[in-house]
Amino acid sequence: MSSPVVEIQIWSDLICPWCWIGKRRLERALRNSSLFADIKVRHRAFRLMPELIPLPVIDVLQQRYGGSAEQIVAIQQRIEKIAAEESLIYRLVGTQGADTLQAHRLLYLAHRQGLQEVLLERFYSAYFSEGTPIFDTDTLAPLALDVGLERTAVAALFAGQDFIAEIEDDQRRLQRYGANGVPFFLMDGRIAVNGAQPIEAFSDALAQLNADAASQSAFFLR
Repeated sequence: MSSPVVEIQIWSDLICPWCWIGKRRLERALRNSSLFADIKVRHRAFRLMPELIPLPVIDVLQQRYGGSAEQIVAIQQRIEKIAAEESLIYRLVGTQGADTLQAHRLLYLAHRQGLQEVLLERFYSAYFSEGTPIFDTDTLAPLALDVGLERTAVAALFAGQDFIAEIEDDQRRLQRYGANGVPFFLMDGRIAVNGAQPIEAFSDALAQLNADAASQSAFFLR
């Protein structure tokens, strides 16, 4: 019997440091697993700071959660070390936060052209590793062109309103699943991993998916 196909939906925001970390942990779990012959991944949008203009992340976090600048920097440095364990280079101190709507729209466009995964990685590395703002069209367009999106398609996207409704629906769907933050991973619409959990949590979820698929196959063979 062939291995089952699994569909994984990932809700994330491009400025959430835990989202790239969680993505890497899922990828490690998938590499370590031979349970599935085919894995389809779809990235869904979540906006942590809708309609916010670019501001220093430290200022945004202080306004939302309190704490001193020194405490926030210490947390950022701790996250940088955790990211390094996943072979990710983070430079969080001094970053800005803002609405990522335009970047998510580009990811939707990239999905149509089979480039969503590579563009997502480009956005993550630009923001977390290179310190590049990913909020306005002037900085986003070159990143999109880097991975193969067509200049005319990018310009047309920014000139219109495409994918805004889909992005808003992504956010509502996540809330219907009972989650209010990211990253959030949904496997075959049934098994969820909430947050950048250790790799064991992803491995356990994949094993449960495989067990469920095996049980269903056994039922139909009776």
